[in-house]
Amino acid sequence: MGPGEDAHLSTSQSRPSVPHVQELLACASGPAFPPSATPIKPSDTDAKLNLNRSLTLADLARVLSKRRAESRKRNPQYSLSTFHKVFGSSNSATLLTIFGGDLRAIHALLMEERLLPGFESFVRQPMGLTMMQFNATVLPLELSVEGEVEQGWKALL
Repeated sequence: MGPGEDAHLSTSQSRPSVPHVQELLACASGPAFPPSATPIKPSDTDAKLNLNRSLTLADLARVLSKRRAESRKRNPQYSLSTFHKVFGSSNSATLLTIFGGDLRAIHALLMEERLLPGFESFVRQPMGLTMMQFNATVLPLELSVEGEVEQGWKALL
C-alpha cells in the first residue's frame, strides 16, 4: 500500500504499509530507553528515524485519530462499530503494554516482522498481563481518539 491508501484499495494486506509505520514511529514523543545490548541499524528507508525514543498513549491516540479521519474521508463505506474501535485500540495498546513503547522493538516487529534477539515483554507481574490491566490502557486510548467520544454522544442523543 502506498501513502494515503487504505486497505480497501489494496489487493494485498500481507505486507506492512511502510509509510504508515514510519509515520507512527516518527510521532513518538516519549523518553529514550537505555542503550540496547543489540544495536539497531535502521534500513536506508528508515535512516532518518530516531529509534531512541518511545511511543506514548498520546502518540497512539493522535495516530489513530488521524488514520480514522483519513479513512472516513477516503472510503465511503468506512464504518466502525464500538467493538471494532475497541479492537483497534487493543491492537495499538499492545505496543505500550507488551513492548513498553520501545521504538527499537516496535520497529523490528512492524517493519521486519520479527522480535529483537533477547526480547522480553514489559509485563513483569507474576500473573502476566491481566484483562483488567490491559483494559486500563485500552480504554484511555480509545477515549483519547479525537472525534470518537463526540460521535458516540451524538449517537446516543
